[in-house]
Amino acid sequence: MEDESDIWLIRSKMHPSGADVPLLHRARLTEKTLSDGLARVVLVSAPPGFGKTSFLSSLFHQVKSQSVNAAWLSLDEFDRKSETFAAYLITALSEAGVDLGHLPRLAAEGFLGNNMDAAWQTLVSRMELEDRRIVLFLDDYHLAATPDIDKRLRYFITHMPADCHIVIGSREHPNVGVPRLFSQSRLQLIGPQSLKFDVEELDAFFEASLDAPLLNAVMERTEGWPVAVNLAKIWMENRREPSDLSNFSGHISDIANYLTEEVFSGLSDDHQLFMMQTAFLERINGDLANAVCNRSDSWETLEELEKRNLFIVPIGQTRKWRRYHQLIREFLQDRYRRLYPDAIADLHRRAAEWFCDHLFIDEALRHAQKTADPFYAFALMENAGGWQLGLTHGVPALRSICTLQNPDIIQFPRVELAHIYLAQKESRIDDAAAQLERLEKATSGFQAFSPSVSDATDIQYDALIIKSFIDFYRDKELTRARLQDQFSPILEAPDLNPKLKVLANNMISISIALEGDYDQAIDSGLRALSVNRALDLHYGGMYLSIYIGLSYLQVAEPCKALDFYNEISRNALNSLGVDNNIYTNCQIFCAEANYLMNDLSAAEKLISMSFDNAVHGEIYYNVLWSAYSTAAYIARHNQDKERALSLLRELQRLAAERRLERLAQIARFREIDEFIYWDDLNEARRAIEASCILDFANAPVAAPNRSVHPRLAAQKTYARYLLATKDYSAAYDIAKAAGTAAELMGQRLQLTCLRLIASVAAAHLGNRSEAASTLASAIDFALPRRLLRPFTDELAAHHDTIAPIIASLDDVSQDDRQTVVKLFQPDAFKAHSLSRALTILNKQGAPQTVTAREMDVLTAIADGLSNKEIASQLGLSEATIKFHRRNLYQKFTVNSRSRLIEAAKAQGVISAYRTDTGH
Repeated sequence: MEDESDIWLIRSKMHPSGADVPLLHRARLTEKTLSDGLARVVLVSAPPGFGKTSFLSSLFHQVKSQSVNAAWLSLDEFDRKSETFAAYLITALSEAGVDLGHLPRLAAEGFLGNNMDAAWQTLVSRMELEDRRIVLFLDDYHLAATPDIDKRLRYFITHMPADCHIVIGSREHPNVGVPRLFSQSRLQLIGPQSLKFDVEELDAFFEASLDAPLLNAVMERTEGWPVAVNLAKIWMENRREPSDLSNFSGHISDIANYLTEEVFSGLSDDHQLFMMQTAFLERINGDLANAVCNRSDSWETLEELEKRNLFIVPIGQTRKWRRYHQLIREFLQDRYRRLYPDAIADLHRRAAEWFCDHLFIDEALRHAQKTADPFYAFALMENAGGWQLGLTHGVPALRSICTLQNPDIIQFPRVELAHIYLAQKESRIDDAAAQLERLEKATSGFQAFSPSVSDATDIQYDALIIKSFIDFYRDKELTRARLQDQFSPILEAPDLNPKLKVLANNMISISIALEGDYDQAIDSGLRALSVNRALDLHYGGMYLSIYIGLSYLQVAEPCKALDFYNEISRNALNSLGVDNNIYTNCQIFCAEANYLMNDLSAAEKLISMSFDNAVHGEIYYNVLWSAYSTAAYIARHNQDKERALSLLRELQRLAAERRLERLAQIARFREIDEFIYWDDLNEARRAIEASCILDFANAPVAAPNRSVHPRLAAQKTYARYLLATKDYSAAYDIAKAAGTAAELMGQRLQLTCLRLIASVAAAHLGNRSEAASTLASAIDFALPRRLLRPFTDELAAHHDTIAPIIASLDDVSQDDRQTVVKLFQPDAFKAHSLSRALTILNKQGAPQTVTAREMDVLTAIADGLSNKEIASQLGLSEATIKFHRRNLYQKFTVNSRSRLIEAAKAQGVISAYRTDTGH
């Protein structure tokens, strides 16, 4: 009679039974799993519908074809008894061809009266006798998992023979020592990200029937979730317009039914409610979920749900934030709307308050606008400070607030102030001033507000601060004395918002820099900066820092300025991202610092990257001057006269449009400097006669004030003109007097330039002693601070006169003398070499506007270098190289590299330039 003791064992569980979705060969996954040899333990862990069984089945057949003992076991909730689990596992191994001795008979009898510990030890011992590799597949392990079974399987994994492997399919990470196995490199984890269809697999699944836009749309909606892909395919096949995926969502019955049956029904009521409530959030963390769900255990709940692979996806590497798969999120939202329709507004309100408290303004407003209260978003932003949010999170926060159009200014004055503040940040200064005036009139001088406005008496001080910002952008006279008097109510009020006091002190510190008292501006600014940091006024502190850095530049400390601006840039990038005014402005000042240190490649690179954003962004005096002036100096260095002059004329036009009188003046003086440099003295004379330069040149300043910058600029320019026209005595007198005033006021950058001009004038006058002592004092001060470029700009045109003076400096080291000589002689040599090359061009009928930088690019092209290689060699960006290449094409009337090289060689330009420059 046949033994029927094992009739209770279901044999179909020992063979793969198909897939969750129509079978698609997962070559990518199979190759990833087998490429370096099968890991000791392979864990395939993902939510329902990710094709775990399908992949395990495919992998099983692949492994079985390699002459190994491949055993399969599909588990279910009836296998949770230790004896049942062991019986199935042993029987599956036995049917796969593993000789386990008497264990299959004991398994068939259900291990009645047998010691299970001994049975597991015997199992491992018998497997060690097997001469073929053994691979055990356990599918749907999560259905059978219990603490006792986890313990048994953990023992089996720890002690199984070296040539034994186990592949586990589960919706959850099993408690079988996964972290330890992973740390020992004994486990390969294949999770949802790996099981998702990639674009190639998606295309194969649809049999290449979808065009690229529709294929991408399916990928975006399903996120590669295999069961959703299958449902999308069915859904599209049943539609007249299958290309329209707009209605394919988590609301459709197929997805809702699948999720209800496969996911939701197995969750506790608490977990169901948590997931439905948090599904209204685009991203989730434990603190936010606690606030929205009125609970305190959300971090633990999120970790539990993630461990169970319930469609929660970490955002970023830090795992501070998570999100739901979008189809799951839509399903959960729909379910909550049906069950708790009256509770949704409260969820959004609590979310809005949390995001606002944590300064995520965009998200706060998105939730506030879903509360069904049309005024709630206004009230939320008003109570959060309105325009003051821009002080911590800058222009992006202001733009978010200003999506709330046309606020009732009686109820929401700080929201209206946000519109005004943004207008000035976007250089709509007249609009900002007009809006502020309307607000003042409508509220009877900032007095008549709704009773709901908190701290309404403070709003007059908010307005006072913003008015000072408007005056600043208009370059009005903001002396420290005036501001201290204007801000006295703010500084003396005992219970006022401390942020307003800090802003008032910031503006006073900035006014000190604008007056030209740079040493005091640094001291005052650093003290104020520490207070900004204590109150987390990041944006306000960064703007103050710009003027501290500017003061370092003006006291001839370019290294300190560069370090300061680099730190501000890092802070701006970290808190505001790359697209912000502060970062751009800092890059402009970094370019100026690099120029002063004679690092022209760095200066040119920074200017080319930042110039357009700076001059078309938040426009104000100091940034515009630094951007255009530095760009013009670089154009001069590249021997591009037209570019230098056009920049300075554009600056004058822009200054006139903005009614920035001081800026227009010094831009005009810089244009005169360019005429002098290019030896166009008639044009320089006409420009001087048409300007106010003589009035400034003859009226020295004895103390720092707003006129310091244009007056010293005028005196330098006029002294240079006098040198060029050989009126050396007058040049010496102007430079010496202006230098004395600059020294008294601490204007050390200007002082260095004026000393160099005075030394040149003295040398021409034959007063070698005066020339030497003045030049030595400039060298002793400037070189230790790496203030190098003034030696090039002031001495290069007079190198024959000044070189003997430098050679005679007994009190200056040989190294310092050589440094100074190298600074001004190469520029003159390069200009001479370029002049000869352009002369050849002129003889050949070619244009005369080829610049020094374009010659560098031309010779590199002739050497066969790529754009990338030329950029690396010259320290520029590829975009800048392409710009110069296009200009060369136009100037030589060609349209390719090869024709450019032919034209330049035919005219002898390249050989002449290389001969003169030693290239």
